[in-house]
Parts: sequence; structure tokens; C-alpha cells
Amino acid sequence: MTLVITDDQIADRDAWEQKLKLGKCTLQEALLMVLHSGAPDSAYLVECTELAFIGYLNGTYKDLAIPFGCAESQREKNRLLHETTRSDVKFHVKSFRRQGYPMLNPDSYPDKVSAFTKTADLLQNVSASYAFDIHYDRDIKKRKSHR
Repeated sequence: MTLVITDDQIADRDAWEQKLKLGKCTLQEALLMVLHSGAPDSAYLVECTELAFIGYLNGTYKDLAIPFGCAESQREKNRLLHETTRSDVKFHVKSFRRQGYPMLNPDSYPDKVSAFTKTADLLQNVSASYAFDIHYDRDIKKRKSHR
């Protein structure tokens, strides 16, 4: 079976390579679109990819996503971490509530075991008060008031 590469595929590859050279796209976008076109990689794209991996292995880049142009900023990482924490807290509070634990404010009833104290014990990266705030969306209100 012979693999046929058309002139349109080569032109598409060359167009994405040119966009990369001009800074109009990231290395990740160029590689994905060239792979999608079905054309073989050019020597330039192979060299860029090799340099990205070499830079990562040498310690030039802390994250391999940086030279490919798809690294998240610290703000995005923090937002995703916060969303994950919120989701985890809401899930576990709901689960403990179904198991019969009361929904008591841990600040008002510090000696009582509640769904919030059980969640804090389980997750260990949130306090019972913070779990309470997350469950009732008070953490969002506090974040908005600080802006």
C-alpha cells in the first residue's frame, strides 16, 4: 500500500509552519494541525519539537507545556485547584449528610461532629469552617467582596 501525500496537504503544512515562524500560533497548534492534515513533519517542526524536549530535559523549562505554548498561568492553576476543592467539599458534605451527620455550623458548635467536620477530617486540606463556607457558597461571596 502506497501512502499518497497531496500538494494541498504539503501547502497546509507549510502554512502552519509559516504561522509558527511568524508567532501567530503555538508549537502545539502547529503540530496538531500538521498531524491533522496528514502531511509529514517538516525539518523545522521536528527541530522545534526536539529543542522543546531538550530545553525541558536541561532544566530550561520547568514545565514541558511552556515551549509548546500551552502552559497554564499560576492564576489558572489556582482557579482550577479551587474549583476542584469546591467540588470535593460539596460532594463529601452531601455524602456525610446522607449518612445522617447534622449540618451544624462548626463555628457555632465546635464540639459537635457534623458533615463539615467529617469532611475536613477526610480531606485534610480544608477546615470545617471553610467547608461550611464552600457548601453555602460563602467563599464565592468573600472572593467577590475582596475585588
